[in-house]
Amino acid sequence: QPTGQIVVIPVPPPPFRPFAGAPSSEFQITDPAPPPPFAGDSSSVDLSPLEFLLALVAIVTIPALIYTFIF
Repeated sequence: QPTGQIVVIPVPPPPFRPFAGAPSSEFQITDPAPPPPFAGDSSSVDLSPLEFLLALVAIVTIPALIYTFIF
């Protein structure tokens, strides 16, 4: 090819962007309303006697079963 000539290289078209003209997808994040204050500051849990008994049985039984299966 002789020197001094301009070589034209074909450039592929830009990729198809179906949402190029769509509005921006930025979201406006606003701070939610603060949660209402707690009525009582105590950290007690109200359990019925049956729930307390079941929780106690679970607290004793689960480690006992784990110990039994391991050893």
